[in-house]
Amino acid sequence: MSKLSFNLNDVKFTSETYYIGRNGKGRQLGLGFTTGSDAVILKPINSRGNLANCQINIPMEDIPKVIETLQALVKPQPMDKLKILVHIEDGRVDTIATQVPFEAVIIDKDQQNH
Repeated sequence: MSKLSFNLNDVKFTSETYYIGRNGKGRQLGLGFTTGSDAVILKPINSRGNLANCQINIPMEDIPKVIETLQALVKPQPMDKLKILVHIEDGRVDTIATQVPFEAVIIDKDQQNH
């Protein structure tokens, strides 16, 4: 088997994953990045080290939001930003949950008005 080479803008994954393209499921070793005139183009790198026939185009102006979202998915959030609100009324509990881990804030209807 020949040694695979990656381009400067490619990201080689630490473990093998899969992509779904028009021909079905394929083994994915990384992600290739290229640019068009108005978008960044992402393509899976298949098990042969080639760019697969599958792509995602991200408009240039949306790249900062995509980066911010990816960072938020992998970076743990501080506890003061992750809360769950529990509202108890007539013996019934309604919850509005956020991500875990969370901090609980209990509002007692009787004490809320005092």
